[in-house]
Amino acid sequence: ELFFFFFFSFFLSTNSRIMSALRMMMWGSGMSRLCASPSTVGVRYKTSASQTAHIPHSEGSSVLLSFDHDDETGKDTGVAIIRFNRPEKLNALTVQVGEDLRQTCQLLSKYPPDQLRCVVIAGDSHDHAFSAGGDLDFLRDRTKGDPLENRQKMLEFYEYFLSPRKIGVPVLAAINGHAIGAGACLAVSCDLRPAIAPTAKIGFNFTKIGLHPGLGSTHFLAKAVGTHTASKLLLTGQLLKAKKAQEIGLADKVCTEPEEVLPETLRIARQIAENSPVAVRAYIQTMRTKEEGALRSALLDEANGQSISYGEEDMIEGLKFARDHKAVPAFSWRK
Repeated sequence: ELFFFFFFSFFLSTNSRIMSALRMMMWGSGMSRLCASPSTVGVRYKTSASQTAHIPHSEGSSVLLSFDHDDETGKDTGVAIIRFNRPEKLNALTVQVGEDLRQTCQLLSKYPPDQLRCVVIAGDSHDHAFSAGGDLDFLRDRTKGDPLENRQKMLEFYEYFLSPRKIGVPVLAAINGHAIGAGACLAVSCDLRPAIAPTAKIGFNFTKIGLHPGLGSTHFLAKAVGTHTASKLLLTGQLLKAKKAQEIGLADKVCTEPEEVLPETLRIARQIAENSPVAVRAYIQTMRTKEEGALRSALLDEANGQSISYGEEDMIEGLKFARDHKAVPAFSWRK
């Protein structure tokens, strides 16, 4: 089942002159917004400690927002919790999920430092998956689309799922279930990953379906585990069990039970929230600014690599492999 939901890693091909023009264009448009340093100025909101907001406001929302509170005092801890709400799809990261996530992050970015000091991202309450990637229909559509149109769609997709980095506070991932493809990229893009479920697996399975890695995975994964280990994971598409993920630095602690992951992550988030919010936000802005250029470059380079993938038969065969659960995809070298 893990192969059914893979990453929407995107971006189609261009020659070097188009890529050069694209790089210049992105400095003043979508890519600059994607990599921009977060603002620390916000609007004050009155929010109950136990309030849960639906973004948008409906029971069927794919993203739920709530606010952590102290059990003894009932007061807000300054920690917001973003949870995906598509357990039947293993929290696959669709465009709609991305739009809901971006709206949620835009809302949180308006909270001042005394009200919001940390954010935790988790999978659904069933602890089945943090996120097992994206649906195959979206990927299949990209193989049929115009390269430049697809590029714009993918830039928007990246902006959706990197939007937590623009809130201006530390973002922690509570890996309470499988994190595959785009889901793994989202987890590794977070500032900290304090805990992982004992049954969870993490994998960057792009090459297994004929796709170049994307969503900043070449940047964030190398930053988390080092260039050599990152290359090994991206080239092999290996699925890691929780213990191995913890050993190489993708998570700090393997919890005994899946339901312990969110409380453990909140424990670390509360420690952060107890510190000076001004100092913490300033540190986050420093780190975002420091890696802005490298992240922008990685995203554009991944776009070029994926542009090759979408135009190749191997990608089409890889999607058949994922859809039909075939034992071995018939990539071109096997024919």
